[in-house]
Amino acid sequence: MAEEAQQLHAIGAIETAQTERQASYFEARLTDIVKSVAADLQLRYEKDIQLPIAGGLVADHLLQSQTPPIVVAAASAARLLQAEVIHMQCRMERNPGFVLAVVEDRNVLDKHQFEHANYYTGKTVTSTNKTFVRCSRRPVPRLARHADV
Repeated sequence: MAEEAQQLHAIGAIETAQTERQASYFEARLTDIVKSVAADLQLRYEKDIQLPIAGGLVADHLLQSQTPPIVVAAASAARLLQAEVIHMQCRMERNPGFVLAVVEDRNVLDKHQFEHANYYTGKTVTSTNKTFVRCSRRPVPRLARHADV
């Protein structure tokens, strides 16, 4: 409970530290993977969507389904913390979302923070995870073909 309070308290610090994020190779690759999965599963895809939870936090990717996957590109410790807060807010408000935090580089995080992130998200993986790398090497459909997704 103390960790939850600490994380909620950190929201103020996160919001003041938020700046326009420049798209990186990691984020572009993650976007391609999520779009491809959405197209394969014929799910509606949304990018940079403000979630209907307190704090106005933004999901990098959202797939519309019964239990919508909420994908957060965690390129920093602050962004991973946001994913954790999104997960906790969804659980507290009984929203059906499943938070998947994809960490760009595990080395930029405190070891303790990364190891405990799975307790505070649906799942936390690294972009160097073999499954993630295997998915990212899959041919990605061209955007023109999936304009309605």
